Amino acid sequence: MKSLYSILLFLSISMQLLLSGNTSAQNTSEPKISINIKNQNLKTALSIIQKESGMQVIYNENLIANYRSIDLVANKQSLATVLENLLRNTALKYYLQGNKIVIVSRQSDSAAKQVGNINGRITDELGEPLPGATIKVLEMNSSVSSDNNGVFSIGVGAGTYTLEISYLSYRSKIVNNLKASNKAVAISLVPNSQLLENVVVTALGIKREEKSLGYAISTVDGEEIAK
Repeated sequence: MKSLYSILLFLSISMQLLLSGNTSAQNTSEPKISINIKNQNLKTALSIIQKESGMQVIYNENLIANYRSIDLVANKQSLATVLENLLRNTALKYYLQGNKIVIVSRQSDSAAKQVGNINGRITDELGEPLPGATIKVLEMNSSVSSDNNGVFSIGVGAGTYTLEISYLSYRSKIVNNLKASNKAVAISLVPNSQLLENVVVTALGIKREEKSLGYAISTVDGEEIAK
C-alpha cells in the first residue's frame, strides 16, 4: 500500500508539472479578443473578458462596485491592450498570474502600513492539518506556507484581501474578503478527484488514462468561514 501511494504521488507531481509547463507555454502567446461593451458595469465587463479570453478573472467586489457605464470596443486586440483600455480611467490595475487575471488597486504598489495579520489553519476534509500548503495573497502577489500544524499568519495593510490556497493533489481554493483580524479562519481543502480518476490500477501496475486532467478550484467568501 505504501508503494502504491508513492507511485500515485509521483504521478500526481509529474502531471502537475506537465500542466504547469503547458500553461506557461500558452501564456507566451497572449490571446487576442474581440468585445463590444456598451453601458455596462465593470463586473459585467470583466465577465465578458473572462469568457472571451478563457482566463479566470479574480477581483475584490468592493474594489469594482463603483465603476458603471463602461463602453469598450476591441477587434482582435491583445488581452493586455483590452485590459489597459478598460482600467485606464480607474484606480485599478491588473497583472497576469498563470491562467488568471488579477484586478487590484493601484495603491497596492506602495508599501501600505501593516495593520495586522490574516491568521488561519489549513486542513483536509477530515480536519487533519496540511503542512506546507501555499497561501498566496493575490493583491500583494506574495505568499507564505502553513507550518506543521497547518497554521499560517501573513501581515497585511488596511482593506480586504483575497487568498489562494493550494496543496499538492488537492483542489485549490480562493477565499475572498479577508482582512486583518485576531480571529483565525479555518480553511479546508478536498482531494482533487480528477487526479485519481486519471490513474488506473491494473494487475500489471499503474497507468494514466488518455484524458485531460483539467484545473480544479473553488471560491468562497471569507465571512462565511471566519471564526
